[in-house]
Amino acid sequence: MPTTSIKSIRSSGGDYTTITAWESAQQGDLVAADEVRVAECYNDWGTSGLADYLDFNGWTTDSTRYAIIRAATGEGHDGTEGTGFVWATASTPATRHAIIRGTNKIQFDRIEFQDSGSYAPDYVIYDLNTGTVLIDNCLFRDCDKPLLAFGNNSIVRNSVFYDYASRIMSYATSTVTFYNCTIVNKTYTDTLLFRNGSYYNCVAYSAQTHTSGVWYSDCSGDYNAGSDTSAPGANSIDSQTTGDLDFVDYTNNDFHIESTSTLVGAGFAYGGMAATDIDGDSWETSPAIGFDEPAAAPAGGSSQLTLLGVG
Repeated sequence: MPTTSIKSIRSSGGDYTTITAWESAQQGDLVAADEVRVAECYNDWGTSGLADYLDFNGWTTDSTRYAIIRAATGEGHDGTEGTGFVWATASTPATRHAIIRGTNKIQFDRIEFQDSGSYAPDYVIYDLNTGTVLIDNCLFRDCDKPLLAFGNNSIVRNSVFYDYASRIMSYATSTVTFYNCTIVNKTYTDTLLFRNGSYYNCVAYSAQTHTSGVWYSDCSGDYNAGSDTSAPGANSIDSQTTGDLDFVDYTNNDFHIESTSTLVGAGFAYGGMAATDIDGDSWETSPAIGFDEPAAAPAGGSSQLTLLGVG
């Protein structure tokens, strides 16, 4: 079993003060070293966040030996903005938070990604080639285009997207799989929000009308919920309103759901799901759609599910 090397990212007193510095010092052949290398980020920068940039290059990884960037225990968000470590846009190159090169594997966990306000990033996470990008429990807000990923094994789970300025994912050949994600669009107008990819147990609510649908016709998946009739899958729920979805606080961007939401019990227990929801609660036998299981059993009640996989 690979050993795990954990380094802290702190404004002071840690191993590194930036993710960039960690990547430069830690990059290498993790297969030969038989290691998983982890950057643990602390909530030292407040709501303005750590303005930083990652160029993930020069690594050798495989399915069990890879890199992780995550919030340290108790230092990540709780599903709402400003409650944990924030990764903000850097001034240089001011077009990405992270760019993934080659065929490398990397995981992001419980990170809040946001545009710093001074720059307009193109894609927050940009997978240039065929890498594997695993995104768990992350929050994307005030960003331009959150994702552009080519990796055939890339997966996004238990994550929330809102207040963005363009499509969530728009590249026609992207093959990302989404599980239990919550997407809310209040103001953005375009023909669509999603292009390609597979979606399972995801909810996408838009206050705007999209002529090509929230989900474009090349999207696949099932057991989704949407505000129009474009959600992929025969078991998906259409024409949902904020009243149907019953978010805890739609106005203030808390998209957890109440027990009366139509999303409760409307999903399917796919093998590729994370074992718990964004709060660490176990999924019910018939899970909720979206990132939150409001009537969950205590964490640990369900078996560990596969890290990567569909079905």
